[in-house]
Amino acid sequence: MFNARSTSVLSAFVSYGLENNPLSGQWLDSLERGLEQQWRYQPVTDFQPVFLLGVPQSGADLLYPLLCQHCPEIAYFALGQLSIVDHYLLSDLWMDSLRGLIREEMHQSLTYNLQSPESGLHEFLAMCNHPLVQGRYGLAAVRELLIGQEDVILSRHREFASYLQQLNDRIREGQPENFLNRYQVNKFREAVQKSVFTWRRRKRPVQLFLGTTAAASLSPRLFSYLFPSAKFIHLARAPQQALSAFTNNIRPLSDLPLAPSGTVTEKVLASCYGVLTGVLNHEIFDLPNPVLHLTYEQLQAQPAVTLARLAQFLELPDTLATQTLLTTASAVTSAQRIEEFLATYAPEAAEYYTHSQAAALADVP
Repeated sequence: MFNARSTSVLSAFVSYGLENNPLSGQWLDSLERGLEQQWRYQPVTDFQPVFLLGVPQSGADLLYPLLCQHCPEIAYFALGQLSIVDHYLLSDLWMDSLRGLIREEMHQSLTYNLQSPESGLHEFLAMCNHPLVQGRYGLAAVRELLIGQEDVILSRHREFASYLQQLNDRIREGQPENFLNRYQVNKFREAVQKSVFTWRRRKRPVQLFLGTTAAASLSPRLFSYLFPSAKFIHLARAPQQALSAFTNNIRPLSDLPLAPSGTVTEKVLASCYGVLTGVLNHEIFDLPNPVLHLTYEQLQAQPAVTLARLAQFLELPDTLATQTLLTTASAVTSAQRIEEFLATYAPEAAEYYTHSQAAALADVP
């Protein structure tokens, strides 16, 4: 059976090994350059970049596959396109052959295969292997931010939050040079452009690129800097429900292929949630780019109206409002325990959600 999440992690780790092997890396680079000439590739700029932001379990997993799979005007990072990180043309060339090796998986009435949208995990790993920022927070550091002695991890989260604040402040001031790796900035732009190019080559009438990479939520301002014309869709959810779903739905890393052994504790997840809500609270409400603020609760209560607003924001056909949003119930952590987690590890979560609600309602005509 094809498992989208496991396939993402497996291919990310395998690709990382290939890219760091000087022989295979040079070989893949040469194949990619050959395809660029054969397919007459030119950097693509006539599209609208769009990034979907939010804390995990806030609704992105509902919207992202629906938009990608029902709107031919949208290009996205597909599971198959990410089979070799940084070599999108090669991945696209091999994707049809690879599809014959797996069976499709049905999930929430959407078919998952190698052309299915990748929901952020793989690209997050890819960006940690080759960070946009200098290598202080690479793949090994990501593991240390999740697994190990709890008090050490929580201390690292505080350091990471401080680091992200410095990064965002430098970008806001127009002085990001000490934090950005110019090579990887260009590689990420190229990845987006090649994704648009390959989908158009497959006769998809692409006008937009939609991404939901975890790094965009860690620094919306970085992605505003990388793509000045970008639009952002921001999803928020009531902190009690979001954190409860987050702590109950994250699987142990030991369940994933080639991942380091160990589990992630509730306190660590609450602290991760706090880092994300803190960043978004400081960054998402004053970006210079157009931002559509939505809440998970709006999607549940008024799905057709909310999808119609989204279609208008993205300049997509109104037929988007006829699509069905499916939600799944999750286990609930005790209310008292969640409130303790929020007070201790996510002190800005309530302010962030209140601000998000007000922004979402202000957008309603």
